[in-house]
Amino acid sequence: MKSLQTVDRSVRVLELLSEASRGLKLSQMAVAMDIKSQTLLGIIRALQVNKLVIQASPGGVYMLGPKLQLLHETWLDNNGDQEIYQQMVEKLYYQINENVIVASLEAGQLKIIAQKSAFHEVQVRERPVDASSLHTYATGKLLLAFSDDFHKEQILGNINFKKQIPNAITNRKVLEADMAEIVKDNVSLCNQEGTVGLFAIAVPIFDNSGQVRSALGVSLPVSRYSTDVQNDVLTKLKETSKEISKYLYAKEEGQ
Repeated sequence: MKSLQTVDRSVRVLELLSEASRGLKLSQMAVAMDIKSQTLLGIIRALQVNKLVIQASPGGVYMLGPKLQLLHETWLDNNGDQEIYQQMVEKLYYQINENVIVASLEAGQLKIIAQKSAFHEVQVRERPVDASSLHTYATGKLLLAFSDDFHKEQILGNINFKKQIPNAITNRKVLEADMAEIVKDNVSLCNQEGTVGLFAIAVPIFDNSGQVRSALGVSLPVSRYSTDVQNDVLTKLKETSKEISKYLYAKEEGQ
């Protein structure tokens, strides 16, 4: 159990240093952790050897080491984030048995990061979606709503408002009002706006700075849609979104 205690204390050191941009002295961390400085020193030195903690000058404060950033970047380079996305998509799919997708916005196109398609007549599309039809997808409309003004204006200028199906959004004013509601409620709804017979719901995935990094969506045939189903799906979407934010960005509840 002593080894587990050491691990717990090491993690606590990293947490304390992450909250102190100017670093902390050994004595300050010992007080915060309610342990002796001599006991803590051994843990600090082990973290230093592994470049997880640095000390700019002898006797100075301790700070987080560069290896933490390097480890995370290496993990991202090896598609660790995509694995988290896919696992969360699979988990949500088995809860609701409907189409599930995670998408991001890149160069005005909707890029699918992870997905799981249900075995029914309305499937999730796999091809990239360009700016002209971005607003016809719950995930696309949400990502557009949370885009910065410059990129939003670029995309809005390229949108095709031609009415292709009965429920399609046909003018910019209606779309802008819809996007304002999305930002207010953190949810995007598309009732047959892009595909006849398809109802879609999407929620944002936030990083620890509060920026929307991607969108998590579910689509289902309107034949299976009801208000109760919408509320159940929305609850599960929000729970899964929070899990993804926690795993990828260490974003905790209330941040």
